[in-house]
Amino acid sequence: MQSRRDRVLAQWVAEPVGATDVQAYVAEIIDVRTTAAGDEGVIAKILADVRERIGSFARWSFEPTWRR
Repeated sequence: MQSRRDRVLAQWVAEPVGATDVQAYVAEIIDVRTTAAGDEGVIAKILADVRERIGSFARWSFEPTWRR
């Protein structure tokens, strides 16, 4: 269940953080979990990627791409 959740989360976040290869980004997130980082590691990685690309969640639109 966690693997599926991480995969879906990574696919959702891949575009906003500028990941050009979605499957590679998904694999990177799954790898974070399997290296004993667990939920905290996955969340920390995604937040770091979002902050690096976007700056903060306040400036990030959660609307689907087709609505922008």
